[in-house]
Amino acid sequence: MCRKTTNGGKADKRRNGSGTLCRKRGSKFWYAVWMKDGRRFQVSTHRETRKEAEAVLADLTADYARGDEARMLETVKRNLDRARRKRMPLEKALDAFLGDAERGPLAETTVSHHRGRYSRFLEWMSQNRAGVKFADELTVADARGFMATVAAGQTAKTFNDYRALFMQIWDTLLRCNAVEVNPWKEIRRKVRVAHSKRELDAGLLARLFNAAQGEMKTLFAVGIYTGLRLGDAVSLDWGAVDLVRGFIDATPHKTRKHGTRVHIPIAPVLRE
Repeated sequence: MCRKTTNGGKADKRRNGSGTLCRKRGSKFWYAVWMKDGRRFQVSTHRETRKEAEAVLADLTADYARGDEARMLETVKRNLDRARRKRMPLEKALDAFLGDAERGPLAETTVSHHRGRYSRFLEWMSQNRAGVKFADELTVADARGFMATVAAGQTAKTFNDYRALFMQIWDTLLRCNAVEVNPWKEIRRKVRVAHSKRELDAGLLARLFNAAQGEMKTLFAVGIYTGLRLGDAVSLDWGAVDLVRGFIDATPHKTRKHGTRVHIPIAPVLRE
């Protein structure tokens, strides 16, 4: 029988309806004990730390005080399920998602982006919620707090990308029975505001070109007269330039994985 309480008194001498915590000899779990109308109740919290056990005790006694025995039994079952669950440390959640067999392989760049964003999340948690160690402890308030920092310095697209990543991670944990809920679903997507792009007219192009000097002028000329993106213009080498036939034969970065090449005629101004 569990007799000694957290304050050294007897568990069966507590006032009507109040509760306390105690341990059984040889048990690693705290037990919730309370009296009601002369009846003594004792239930394992399935918690090893006193702080966590106190939260379970508060739920149990509140349910019973309302006369809601059915809800009390649900609370007992919920905490038993938590005790049986293999808890997922926060720092391991991303690896669980990346290793999910139900999801196809990701590109290396995508994995790198995911790791960078998750590292930012872990850093925020360590600074603001250091006591949260497991994924099932994360609350909606935690998710909102972190996403507020993302919203402060990023576009709506980046915000939505963060939200989508964390929703997918916690959905994976739900399937693994490592969490009960997905707090990220309470975060609303941001509406993306479309910005129109005004084309540069000939006058603006001339001013930009005339202001450029040296290799920068060459780079501007390549971009203007070939339509290549900045990265492709910068990395263009002489091996792709055929001055005899008057063509540039290159593979843009965007189409490199498909092996698609482009054949661009060299304009007279660019040739000079």
